Amino acid sequence: MRLTSSEETEALPAHDPDFYKAVFDHAIDAVLISNNSGVYVQANDAACELIGRHCEEILGRKVGDFFDMGESQGVQSAWNSFLEQGTIQGECWVQKPDGGRRCCSFRAKANFSHGRPLSILRDL
Repeated sequence: MRLTSSEETEALPAHDPDFYKAVFDHAIDAVLISNNSGVYVQANDAACELIGRHCEEILGRKVGDFFDMGESQGVQSAWNSFLEQGTIQGECWVQKPDGGRRCCSFRAKANFSHGRPLSILRDL
């Protein structure tokens, strides 16, 4: 399918919920959205696969329940620093239900949408 010249340059609508839902649902990387307390409110299929749990087992749980950030200051202190700074990136370890661990790279943005932080992770 070839786009016409006007379709090629036309920007996507700024607030198209169907577009964002499609990106969230079909992303290859794990996408997690939490509230400001670090409690997960949304997780895509890639996040469920990476963490090794069903979505229902992830929602309502906190960041520290699944990830080891390698921070000596503790998860809550690291979370508060992240909210203050607005962004963070690095590597972390995913704690799998079977006791295994996976190394991931991540990027996160505080106040992504309606004050909710967004995290994107990639299995290394």
